[in-house]
Amino acid sequence: MPNLSDLDFASVSETKADLSGLLKRLHETKRTLAVTRHGKPAGILIGFEEYQRISRALEEMEAMEATLEVMND
Repeated sequence: MPNLSDLDFASVSETKADLSGLLKRLHETKRTLAVTRHGKPAGILIGFEEYQRISRALEEMEAMEATLEVMND
């Protein structure tokens, strides 16, 4: 999980106004973007490559958990 210092920030209004530009920035910088509401993080935007990496890691963890369950039986 990234630290707050590892995140870029944009308000909801900035995100609405320039989603295309923010997506381009995500792709170029590979940094996670925290979308803020009233100055507090309310959501996260990640690049598609990061999403794929996280999805693969979760699938691997689920497969390992299933293997451990079988081994414990």
